[in-house]
Amino acid sequence: MFLDNSVAQLTILLLQFGLGSYQQELPTIQTKTNIDIVINALKENYTEDWSLDQMANISGLNKYQFAHQFKEETGISPYSWLQLYRLFKSQHSLINTDESILSIALEHGFKNISSYNRLFMKMYRKTPTEFRKIYRRK
Repeated sequence: MFLDNSVAQLTILLLQFGLGSYQQELPTIQTKTNIDIVINALKENYTEDWSLDQMANISGLNKYQFAHQFKEETGISPYSWLQLYRLFKSQHSLINTDESILSIALEHGFKNISSYNRLFMKMYRKTPTEFRKIYRRK
């Protein structure tokens, strides 16, 4: 259920910004809030393992308040945002390096290639290898 909901949230965001589009950044809120501070920390350390408690501690909120406020301000859950950011960041490596898909997945914070491939396929309807071939030609 959680994964399905997260995938739905990520899909909505991708549709807003172009499915399969090559982007470097995700939108963030305009004013500097505790959520924006967390987003900056996530961007700087997106390859690290993050727990909801760690994110909430940075924000100064309890984890329930934090999760609610994060979703209210960004449109998706903190974990979904982090996974999507990891995917976006991995696009650059896919297109511009010859690193293996496994190396790219691990380098960008995914626990294993299976979870990376599964999420990549759900978001882009292509494998990372197919994505690499398509965007390298352009």
